[in-house]
Amino acid sequence: MATQLLEVGLIVLFSFVGVLLSTRFKLPSIIGLLFFGALIGPHALGLVQDTNLISFLFDLGAILLLFFIGIEFNMERISHFGLRAAFIMFFKFGIIALFTYLISLLFGLGVVESLIIAVMLSFSSTAIFARLVAGTPQQGREETQMMSAVLILEDIFAVFLLTLIPQIGSAEEISLGGLVLPILISLAILFLFYVGLKRAIVRLSAWIDEKNAEAQLFLALALCTTLAFLASSFGLSPSIGAFFAGSAVSSVPIFKKVENTLQQLFILFSAFFFFAIGMQIDPVFISGAIVIIILFTIFNLVLKFFSVSFGAYLAGFDSRGAFFSALIMLTVSEFALLISHEAAAISAFDFVSFASALLLISSLISALLYPNEAVLNSRFNSAMGRHNLSGRLKTLSMYLGQVFRQFEVGGDFYETFVENFRGLIANFGFLFIANAFILFFRNQLGAAFIPYSVGPFDGFEIIAMVLSAYPLIRIVMISSTLIGKFSDAFYIEGAENLRTRDKMAQDAMFAVFFFLISLSIPAVVPLLALPLFMQAIFIIPLAISFIFIWDLALLSAELVKPFGPNVQKGRLSAEEFYTKLHKHRAELRARLHSKELETSTYLLAPISLVWAEHAEKPTEKRRKKGLKAPLPDLKVRVTPRKQRKKKGQATRSTTLYNLLNPRSVRQPEYKGDKKNRNPLEG
Repeated sequence: MATQLLEVGLIVLFSFVGVLLSTRFKLPSIIGLLFFGALIGPHALGLVQDTNLISFLFDLGAILLLFFIGIEFNMERISHFGLRAAFIMFFKFGIIALFTYLISLLFGLGVVESLIIAVMLSFSSTAIFARLVAGTPQQGREETQMMSAVLILEDIFAVFLLTLIPQIGSAEEISLGGLVLPILISLAILFLFYVGLKRAIVRLSAWIDEKNAEAQLFLALALCTTLAFLASSFGLSPSIGAFFAGSAVSSVPIFKKVENTLQQLFILFSAFFFFAIGMQIDPVFISGAIVIIILFTIFNLVLKFFSVSFGAYLAGFDSRGAFFSALIMLTVSEFALLISHEAAAISAFDFVSFASALLLISSLISALLYPNEAVLNSRFNSAMGRHNLSGRLKTLSMYLGQVFRQFEVGGDFYETFVENFRGLIANFGFLFIANAFILFFRNQLGAAFIPYSVGPFDGFEIIAMVLSAYPLIRIVMISSTLIGKFSDAFYIEGAENLRTRDKMAQDAMFAVFFFLISLSIPAVVPLLALPLFMQAIFIIPLAISFIFIWDLALLSAELVKPFGPNVQKGRLSAEEFYTKLHKHRAELRARLHSKELETSTYLLAPISLVWAEHAEKPTEKRRKKGLKAPLPDLKVRVTPRKQRKKKGQATRSTTLYNLLNPRSVRQPEYKGDKKNRNPLEG
């Protein structure tokens, strides 16, 4: 007992020294904690030898670290930046993971070791990011808010990957059915417990006095330990349950008053977590692999700077904002330490010492570069200004920014999705529940219970088809609406400025583009020596290609809509329909003496109503032949333009005219004899 108390006292004392010296030299406290942890650990001076104590401090610190990250989970910030944050996160992760994996293979590491190192080094540190920007003028910058949303998404993604690491034995055993599916089932069960406990906490909090901070604190910690235990029971990391608990605590209003107390606990136990990691560092391994560690540090810094800066630039930030975003995202994440600890049982490679050394060096470099951000930013932009690359990149950045905003709050797709989401879920739910009940009764009673049948279908199957008809129709209708908005977001010009055939051309272009990407993925994965299960990624671009093909089919149906409904309803042939339309247009031309009326190009033949863009006007064609335009024989009442504006009516001549001529141009002013001019000549 005395020995354990002495070791705990040494841990607290050297933690204090490490934090004090780090603060004195304006460095992140993680540097001091890792350094002094390695100094007094069993691999160096050996002042602390109890491995059980070290493991306990690590586990407790990891649980509370994920608990606090869950508290900081901000769904409002994610929904505000939405697709832009997701794009930067996946672009950054893809670039870093791919090249780190290839570099690891070049250094002679195995496939599993290379995958783990690639995952470890692909994330950035949330704790050091908060330490760098806290209390500075840069805290309110839009780039800071964006990178904060990116880090939240990274933490969620890292929590999921954290569940995969312990179950990886070798690359050949990795499969979507055998590995990912059981984890998804466990996460789904844990999520159900999370929802139930959250509702129970909300009801229980109504019985707690708002001023009773102690009861609120213990209730929050009880929720954390309960979900951590459940996660461990389902074969997941306890830290994942703690993350869910933190998310639940942040959404219950009564816990807002104890967040400061929870933050103090986080500071205390996160310090123990980093100190425990430091005590597991092996200085002998670091000294023997110092060249590899330095090279990996350089590669990681370069890859992070390029991926974050280029991704931020494509997401709509200028070059200065992109440089600042990259500078605050250089450090290796604390999740690298969690992943390295989970991977220790997979390989003989010392992942903990490797990840700790990279975290230490990257934190030190980031702390030295950040105070000089303005000078470095100016030099970087002046150097980039000498290269004539910004024109096309700016065009691409503006286009992607336009696409991303359609999927964020206020965008057309986002608003349409929110409006139809409940209907989509309700129809899917009814479809699932109805068919599940029918299948249950069919298995219990037997197919012969209902003697009625039609062909190969028995009575239960007929009932299932009848009940499924309406929700399936509604699902198809809602899906068609969402697909239309999805495709509109990718159009190079606004959807309202494009004709139907222009939309069809762009749909075909995007469909072919994503289809070619989906075809290339199965060939590229073996070429890069990646695990074969990654070939399943081709489903994503293939699904996007299918969406554009679906929208292309919908637009093809719209293309003939001006003729089909009108001809069928009026029982007119195409020739009669065009003759009537021509007479109606001639009547409008007879009224052009009133300056308030505007005219537009008129498409001559029925086929050109769809495909022609610059057809001659009938009066121009007659003028070339030396003929006078016939007087109209239709009497149509036309309200002057100014009166229609006052009444709030449409300023165009007819709705049918707008439908057939989406792009109207103003008629050029008549320059001949204005007194004796023919009003039909415009």
